[in-house]
Amino acid sequence: MNILIIFPLFVFFCLSSLYYSVEATEGVCIRSGWHRVPTYKCLQDTLSAKFVVTGALREDGVIDKNADINIIFARAAGFVDIDIYFYPCASCISPMLDTLKYLEDYNAKFNRVWLCIWGVTDAKNPEGWTSNKAENVNYIAKMVDTVKGKNYDYGIYTTRDNWIAITGNTREFSDAPLLYYNYDNKNNFDDFYRNPFGGWQTPTMKLYTYYKKVCGAEVWSLWKP
Repeated sequence: MNILIIFPLFVFFCLSSLYYSVEATEGVCIRSGWHRVPTYKCLQDTLSAKFVVTGALREDGVIDKNADINIIFARAAGFVDIDIYFYPCASCISPMLDTLKYLEDYNAKFNRVWLCIWGVTDAKNPEGWTSNKAENVNYIAKMVDTVKGKNYDYGIYTTRDNWIAITGNTREFSDAPLLYYNYDNKNNFDDFYRNPFGGWQTPTMKLYTYYKKVCGAEVWSLWKP
């Protein structure tokens, strides 16, 4: 190949790699409980965390009343990028609305609601998903409409195996941000690109470690470019 072609390509890939590494960001997903400002500051220092995702709706359809405290204390610690996630519960449209209102009432501001689509392949309880994949897709659409109807951004939180088992690998939501999990301890999307699913071209975020106790809090590690 002509050196005039090789050199620009070499420069491009070097600059792309530099941008990718500089812009990549670590975060934490809160597993349970509520945590004070010093804990969030410790997570910033220990894990270089720049963003937080915390649960807000439990799998039994009950509001997680640690959510507002975690959001408020994380923000007080300096976090501005804060999302919430709703555990899977295939009969929880009303609790979703109740949870959003609860957070609004306590002025617990967040950026995005991640809708957890899992439970079939990695848990004994199928979380209410049925064997009818079309019915499951319709239910997810209702979840999406519920969140969008309250003027919140949403995303899909799932794994390849769960998405295929629950939805039949539908592409209906491929325009939504994707947060997927794979406990491979690698903060990159290489595994996704080897086995993409759901019509997504690229994910938004990855949960890449099993939960661990850091700074007194049980957290999963998150990563996004």
